[in-house]
Amino acid sequence: MITPAHPTESPPTPSAAPVPLVESDPDVLRWLPPGYPITRVQVNAQAYPWRSIGRVTTYGGQQYCTGTLVGERLVLTAAHCVWRLRQFPSEINFLAGFQRNQYVAHAKAQRLHFAPNYAGPPTSPAPHDANPQALEAAFGDDWALVELGEPIGQQVGFLDWLALDEAQVAQLGGLAQAQFAISGYRSDRAFVQTVDHGCRLAGFTAAGRLIVHDCPLMPGDSGGPILLAQNGQYRIVGMDVAGVPDKTSVVPALRNQPRMKRGFAVPMTNLAATFAALKQF
Repeated sequence: MITPAHPTESPPTPSAAPVPLVESDPDVLRWLPPGYPITRVQVNAQAYPWRSIGRVTTYGGQQYCTGTLVGERLVLTAAHCVWRLRQFPSEINFLAGFQRNQYVAHAKAQRLHFAPNYAGPPTSPAPHDANPQALEAAFGDDWALVELGEPIGQQVGFLDWLALDEAQVAQLGGLAQAQFAISGYRSDRAFVQTVDHGCRLAGFTAAGRLIVHDCPLMPGDSGGPILLAQNGQYRIVGMDVAGVPDKTSVVPALRNQPRMKRGFAVPMTNLAATFAALKQF
């Protein structure tokens, strides 16, 4: 099944002691399926550029997605994370540099900007063999720009972005100094920001409306950026919205909230026009 990486419910508040990371727990490692990726690492969310990434929280913090500052007042996230609060944007909070119940900066949303043709998240999951047109119709416009009430990007900093086509992605993928990464607050590490620096972008769907990559996703990753790391600089080239679940894990916690072994992301080309119109923010 292909499903949106929906907002996930927050787990109970952790104790003061560090919470062991799932893949680094020896008792868990021996049960993981062969080939399970353990390359995703925790980063210092108080340091740039990671502090520009944070949690987009809704319903009093009970649900969240990942979001990234792309301007002084603009946060990029997945549309399905905030669509149901489109009439109540002030109920949406952005916590920049969130890490274990602390954050670098906070602001409430005051306005939401969606793709002109976006009509809400899919009412039911699409089959994993859905044709590219169906996938692109469901997820190609699944992006939102959250306009904040305060310009916290002045304090925190924000990330630049690139609109790349398939040929450019393929060219960059062949350069030793270029690297793709994803970042987010996946549900098995809900209170820390983690990054996978080893993503391979497999290409685009038929009409170029979605990027396909091989970095596993989990609930909570929705809205997280695909980053191009080149010459010490990070720029956004896409944003995660959906994935293909893997329900084969013998670890119950992982089976109930399955990792998604093939990810789909909205390329920045899909929102370039809207972003240009809002660049004053």
